[in-house]
Amino acid sequence: ERTALEMAVESVNARGGVVGRPLELLVEDNLGDARAAVTSVSKLLRADRADLIFTAFTHITEAVVQETVRAGRPLLYHASASGPVGAGPL
Repeated sequence: ERTALEMAVESVNARGGVVGRPLELLVEDNLGDARAAVTSVSKLLRADRADLIFTAFTHITEAVVQETVRAGRPLLYHASASGPVGAGPL
């Protein structure tokens, strides 16, 4: 996901950003741990003043949703699913 986000930010900024404002991607490693994720999200929201939070793991999203709600910031969640190996797309 990180590479895709970096490419998206680069593409948006190449076209002038959002309403003339360039995007900046801030990344924190949640270590796959819900408690570490809450600490990271809290830092992104308070110290870094992030405008939105992106996550891709259900247990992480469940842990950080209240932090984003309290901060009044959007939370984007990327989910994916697949069937058994060889079964093809869902």
